[in-house]
Amino acid sequence: LNVSSTSQQKTGLSSSTTYEWQVRSACSNDSSSVSAWSSIQTFTTLTPCIVPSNSNTTNIGLTSATMIWDAVTGAWGYRIRYKKTTDPWSAWVYDTINTNSYSLSGLTNGTYYHWQISSMCDAAGSNNSSFTGYITFTTLLPCSDPSSLIASNVTHNSVLLSWNGTSAASAYNILYRLSGSSSWDTTTITNNYSSTAVSYTLTGLSSGSLYEWKIFTTCVASGNSSSVSGTNFTTNLACIVPSGMNVTNILLDRAKMNWNTTSNAHHYDIRMRNQGGSWVYIGYIFGNSLTKYNLASGTVYEWQVRGVCSSDTSNVSSWSSLQTFTTLAPCTKPTNTNVTSISSNQATLVWDAVPSATSYDVRFKLTTDPWGAWVYTYGVSSNQLTKTGLSSGTYYHWQVRSVCGSSNNTSGFTSYNTFTTTSGSRFAVSEDEDQLNISIYPNPTEGKITLKFISEDLDDFSISIFDSFGKLIYEEDKRKYIGEFSKNIDLSLYKKGIYFIKIKTKYEIINRRVLLQ
Repeated sequence: LNVSSTSQQKTGLSSSTTYEWQVRSACSNDSSSVSAWSSIQTFTTLTPCIVPSNSNTTNIGLTSATMIWDAVTGAWGYRIRYKKTTDPWSAWVYDTINTNSYSLSGLTNGTYYHWQISSMCDAAGSNNSSFTGYITFTTLLPCSDPSSLIASNVTHNSVLLSWNGTSAASAYNILYRLSGSSSWDTTTITNNYSSTAVSYTLTGLSSGSLYEWKIFTTCVASGNSSSVSGTNFTTNLACIVPSGMNVTNILLDRAKMNWNTTSNAHHYDIRMRNQGGSWVYIGYIFGNSLTKYNLASGTVYEWQVRGVCSSDTSNVSSWSSLQTFTTLAPCTKPTNTNVTSISSNQATLVWDAVPSATSYDVRFKLTTDPWGAWVYTYGVSSNQLTKTGLSSGTYYHWQVRSVCGSSNNTSGFTSYNTFTTTSGSRFAVSEDEDQLNISIYPNPTEGKITLKFISEDLDDFSISIFDSFGKLIYEEDKRKYIGEFSKNIDLSLYKKGIYFIKIKTKYEIINRRVLLQ
């Protein structure tokens, strides 16, 4: 190359390449007069400076961030520039550093920034890489204070706390205490909510107590918000366990369970069972008693009651102490009714005693009287009753029932027992005392009977047969009869049951019974 100065700039060289060169003087316009070549000189062109890789932004805060990248081998340093994404090109802020990280401070919170980095492979900056692409980040927003704090659904031991939070929250911290207490209880809940509307139920509170509460928000990397206090709330009184339980009106199939009202119950629940069985629950009782029907007679039942101090079961008392009662056992109907000591004006009504009966009720009337003419004798203490003041030669019938403890537990009345008082000189006799030696067979019968007796003296007599209701179904009279009497009587057309045969003579009245089956 012909040059007229003492230096020459050579371009188009290959990077990272070693070159040799010499120089000589030329003392003419051509090469007719030149010096010898100088000694050989060498130089190596520079290696291209590499663009940094894996650039990233870490430790992003409200007003700060750290930019990092992989170190470049052979780099002397790095050239960094950053600005708000909305600022013009001229707003770039530049800096030169010798490490592969750079911390920014004094940024604006909640703002988008971008930045770039290039490598410097010499101090003069003659061998720099190009800048990386944009790396964008956003500084954090301040942690917002909770708002719209509400305490609701207060029970005796819990409360629902609600508030508006922030999507930046990582957690919420609830502080609460009994009013006047020196220390706070704290509950921290992780923000797993998709909405900024947050709620949480505090439990394990003391009943009938005034509470203070407040909340602050914890945000990722941006610290905590201020504490915001909610309106104080008072828990309800604990639901009171009912007392004064008792059972009244105990019958065969029912009983009335009673208890004292409590001051704060909304309603009551009962559970009851056959002794040792499974509980049956009866809810929403708006009063202090319940009559339970369709119970089994002669059965032991267990029951408990509790107060409910809410419209649902969120606030209930404990169950009361266990109570028991026994429904009445059915009262057994008396058997073997009979009439003894019949005279013209009185008779003794008798029956077999019933072991469980405490007394008996007897009703008595003329067989010809209407239903409303019954005369009742209540509370008969033994298994017999003597009726006096009767009319002679008159048909009566009567019934008896057992009373077991009270008038609420009685048996049904027995079937009719019919008898006739004596008239004139006649007198009633027992089966062993009659003078006629009466024979009735077969007894029981399926329809026909034979009636036989012997009259040893000339006598008048009448034969009458009554059904159990006192209705006359057969009658025959004999005058001045002596000797053996025999009569076949057909009862097959009548209903099954007990029939009464009465034979009257001048001197006696004889009563017999026949069972038609």
